[in-house]
Amino acid sequence: MSPVSRRRKPNKTRTRKRRKTAASNTSAASTAPPTFVDNALRTVAGISECDDPLQAEFLAAALLSDRSDLTDFLADKLVPAIAERDAPDAVALVLALGAVADGKVAEAATAGLDRLVTNGAQAPAWADELREPITSYGHRRIVLLPSTLTVLACEFHRGQRTHTVLIITHGIDCGAAVSITLERNRALQDLLDRVGTQLTDDVYDITTEDLDAAEFRRQVVHALNARRDHEFASGVDEADDDERWPGYHALALLLHRWLESMPESDRPPTPHGKCARPPGAPSPLRRKKLPAARTAANGPAPVFQLRVSLAGSTPPIWRRIEVPADIMLDELHGVIQVAFEWDDYHPYAFATDYGVFGSPESALPVRSDESVTLEQVAPGENATIHYVYDFDDCWEHDVVAEKIVKPEPGVVYPRCASGQGAAPPEESGGMGGYLELVEILTDPDHPEHENCLDRIGLDSADEFDPTWFLPGEVNWALGAVR
Repeated sequence: MSPVSRRRKPNKTRTRKRRKTAASNTSAASTAPPTFVDNALRTVAGISECDDPLQAEFLAAALLSDRSDLTDFLADKLVPAIAERDAPDAVALVLALGAVADGKVAEAATAGLDRLVTNGAQAPAWADELREPITSYGHRRIVLLPSTLTVLACEFHRGQRTHTVLIITHGIDCGAAVSITLERNRALQDLLDRVGTQLTDDVYDITTEDLDAAEFRRQVVHALNARRDHEFASGVDEADDDERWPGYHALALLLHRWLESMPESDRPPTPHGKCARPPGAPSPLRRKKLPAARTAANGPAPVFQLRVSLAGSTPPIWRRIEVPADIMLDELHGVIQVAFEWDDYHPYAFATDYGVFGSPESALPVRSDESVTLEQVAPGENATIHYVYDFDDCWEHDVVAEKIVKPEPGVVYPRCASGQGAAPPEESGGMGGYLELVEILTDPDHPEHENCLDRIGLDSADEFDPTWFLPGEVNWALGAVR
């Protein structure tokens, strides 16, 4: 999927000649320092040349979401000062701000646009389309079982364009929004068919409920407001390290405006008291603010001695692995795959006190594990994180930092120091299925004996010893991935 919400901000530069008008001599021009105005216009450079008003709305929403605590400054100073710049990007920005903002900022944008029009400023090509009414269709609530995740989805139409919005919410997080995806010029059913196939194959059973527009608006507003309240209560911006553009907060701002095209529900808002998490408690998706990564000033990274155990295994199946403290989580994923002889066919995730991390290509609402280190999410001895591989069979690994030591001279890390028990075959049906498999393989008279051999690709039960383990075999395999 290539949602618009994952695209980075355009990096366009333009050099414009400003025409002086009578308005440029008014006192409003001095209400904001010129550097503020220049920075704002630099941020949205090229906005007048967008081929779709949605692109202009993204730019305006990103500008507003970065300054959500400066409403008075925006309304009283910055927006009027931008309106004094008779340049194409200034006209376009004021127009887009009027479409995205509300309250005082919207009023200031409307007044600035009136002044620009009076002075003969030329509107961008997309101005008429931006003024067309927004309608919505196909309001749906999609429950992903057995998780507590829900997707709210619908199509928004304006002119000849169709845009699909997906909002993922988390049931144990008061139904707060986890993420917003906006796909330009894509029909809802097309997107749901594609995403639904991946979700069904990977993880979930899906049930779908049609909603009327008012109820859809009520549920989306609740999801957005619950996320806002939790961020405010915890003091943590849960999108503060999100590199996607335009980012969650800009999309939430835009979505609030689009929801105004729907009727309001007669039902009261869902109170926070009815959810599993009390107001102000940290989010299960990010309970703590992620510590900063190690820098050169911190000195060389120590070594973490990890005990990685397969949850539910009897007798216990575990590996003692030594890795650099600053190993990236995606690299640690590769080490665990080698240590347990997994084939890396399925999705995975690390569940930590600082969030849930996994592959950015996953259909799950996880944060990328490619730029987060082990010591950031396990910052001390006895710290524990959880690694889950294959959400169907659900191989859960408890990862405990037993020791933090200095690296030994001449030792190449990562390495496996010890362990116990053979790794289960990849497709043995989770820990419960594996324990049953071992029992069947030890009984040649069991009616399923031959079927189990076929399923795991063995000719004889003698080929599999559940007690077999040699650290040297793991280290040999690790040598190929170091």
